[in-house]
Amino acid sequence: MVIRYRGWVLLAILMIVSFAMGATLRYLGLPIFYGYPIIMLLLLATYLHSYILELFAGFVERLSASKMLFIGRPLPPRYAESYAVIVQMLSYSVIVSIAIGATYFLAYGYIPMWLLLTVFIMMTILVVIALLPNLQVLFIVSSRKTSTEIELPFLLLLFKVLSSTHLTLYDMLNAVENSSVLKSWSNEVRSAKRIASVLGSSLATAMGVVSENHPSQIVREIFRRLLVVAISVGSIRDVAEKAFGQIYSQLEMRLSSLVDKLTIVNGVLIFGFLFIPITFAVVAPIYGGSPAMSFVIPLAFFSLFFFIIYATVANMYPSSFEITPPKILSYLSIASFSLMAMITLFSGFSLLIRGSSFFADTALPVVLLVIAAPATIYSELWLRKARVYDKFIRLAMDASTVSASLGENFVSVLKRLAPRYGRDVEKIVDRIVLAQVTSYLREEIVRDAPSMFHAAFIETLMHAISMGAKQEMVKELTSSYEHLMNSYSKLVNTARTQEMMIIGLVAMLSIFLGFIKNIFTGFAEALNKLAAQGAWRASLATININPLTFNILFYTIMLALLFLSAIVGKMRGGSIAYGFRTAVIMITLFSIGMTLSKVFASQVMTFP
Repeated sequence: MVIRYRGWVLLAILMIVSFAMGATLRYLGLPIFYGYPIIMLLLLATYLHSYILELFAGFVERLSASKMLFIGRPLPPRYAESYAVIVQMLSYSVIVSIAIGATYFLAYGYIPMWLLLTVFIMMTILVVIALLPNLQVLFIVSSRKTSTEIELPFLLLLFKVLSSTHLTLYDMLNAVENSSVLKSWSNEVRSAKRIASVLGSSLATAMGVVSENHPSQIVREIFRRLLVVAISVGSIRDVAEKAFGQIYSQLEMRLSSLVDKLTIVNGVLIFGFLFIPITFAVVAPIYGGSPAMSFVIPLAFFSLFFFIIYATVANMYPSSFEITPPKILSYLSIASFSLMAMITLFSGFSLLIRGSSFFADTALPVVLLVIAAPATIYSELWLRKARVYDKFIRLAMDASTVSASLGENFVSVLKRLAPRYGRDVEKIVDRIVLAQVTSYLREEIVRDAPSMFHAAFIETLMHAISMGAKQEMVKELTSSYEHLMNSYSKLVNTARTQEMMIIGLVAMLSIFLGFIKNIFTGFAEALNKLAAQGAWRASLATININPLTFNILFYTIMLALLFLSAIVGKMRGGSIAYGFRTAVIMITLFSIGMTLSKVFASQVMTFP
C-alpha cells in the first residue's frame, strides 16, 4: 500500500515516540517489551493512514452522488477531502491514546483517569464527525425544502403574471433563473439545465427530474401539473391560478391567525415578565426579603419565558414578511442588546455580592439609553423604509385601478400619482422606470427592498413593465397583493397595539413598584427607630425587611424589560433589532415612574 506524504510525517512521529519511550523505560528500569504495544499500534496506524483517507473520501463521494438529486447539488470536493483528513487524524489520535493506555497498564497496572476521559471524548467526537456527512445531507434537504416553500407563493405569482402574455414555460423558467428574489428556485432551474445538458434532454424533462426528487410534496404536485400542461395543449395560466389561489389562501389564513395568536402571546408576556416582579415585590417582606431569591428566581423565569416565547413567535411569523435588517444593523443590535444585558446582569450581581453596584439605579437607565441610541435610530430608519415600500404597493394598486378605468398607460399614471404618496415613494418610482434600461439598477432596487414580500412585488412589476405593462398583467399582480396587504396591515397594527399596551402597563407598574418600595423602605426605617428605642422588641424579632431586596428588584425588572423588548421587536418586524425603540421607551418611563413614586409615597404616608 502506498503511503501518502502525510504518512511520512506519522513515520517521523513514530520514530520520535519510539526513541523517547525506549529512553524512558530504560531510565525507569522497566523491560523494553512494555513499549511494544504502543509501537505496534502506531505502526499499524501509519500503515492504515492511506487506506483510511481513501475509505472516508470515497464514502463521501458515493453519498454525494447517490443523494445529488435529492439535495439539489453535490457536496463540494474540498468538503470530502477535509472530512477524510479530520476523521483520519482523529482515528490516529484515538489509536495513539489507546496504545499509551495499554503501555501504562502493563507498566503500572492501571490506566490514568485523564487518559480514559481523553479517549472517551475523542471517540465521541470521532463518532459525531463520522456521521457528519449524513447530517449534512439532512440539513441541506431541510434547507432546500424550507427555502423553496417560502418562495413558492411568489414563484406562482410570477408564473401567473407572465402566463397572461402566453409565454412558454421555457421563457418563464429563464425569468426565474435570472431572479434576484427567488434564489432557491433560481438554483433549481440551474440544476435542471445542468441535467438537461448531461442527458441531452429538454429543459421540461430535466425540470421533471428535479421536481420528482424534490423533498417538498407541494412542489412535486404543483410542478407535476405544470409540466403536464406544458407538454400538452393546456393552459399554464389556469394551473398557476389554481395553485396560486390555494397557496395564497393558506398564507392569508396564516397571517390572520397570527393576529389572534399575538394577543395570546402578549398576555403570556405580561404574566411572565411583569407579574413575576410584582409578586416578589409584594411578598418580599413575608419571606424575609432575601435579595438572592428576588434576583435569581425571576431571572430563571425570564430566561425560560424568553426562549420559549421567542421560539414560538419566530415559528409563527412568516419568513417572507420579515423585515430583513442590514448586516450592520444585525451586528449592532446583537452587540447592543448583549452589552445592555451584561451590564444590567453584572450590576445586579455586584449589588448582591458586594452590597453596592457599579451603576446605581439612577445611572443604569442613562447608560442603557446611551448604548441603545445608535441601534434605535438605525432600526427605526430601516423600519420606516419598509413602510415607504408599503406605500409604494398601495400606489401601484391605485395606479392599476386608474389606468384600467381611464385606459391610460400604467407607468404614466404611476408617475403622476407618485407625488401624493411622498418624496420617498416618488424616488422609488423614478428608479424603477430608469431600471428598464439599466440591468444593474434592477438588481440594486430588488436588493434594497426590506423584505421578500416587497422585493417579489417590485421584481414582478418590473417584469410587467418591461413587457409593456399590459392591463391584464398589472391587474393580476395588484389584485393578488391586495388581500395580502390588508392582512399584513392588520399584523402591523396589531403589533403596534400590543407594543403600546405593554408600554402603558410598564408605566403604571413603575409607579406601583416604586410606591411599594418606598412604603416598605419607610416602614423598615420606622421599625428600626422603634427597635433602637426598645419598643416592641419581641414583636419586631419576627419582622425582617431588607431594603436591598427592592434595590435588587430594580435590576431584575430592567432585565425583564430587555427580554420583553426583544420579543416585541420580533413581533414588529421579525427581528430583535426592531425592539430597541420599545426598550428605550420602557426604560425611560420606568425610571420616571420610579422617581414620581417617591414623591407620591412621601405624601401618602409618613412614619414617625
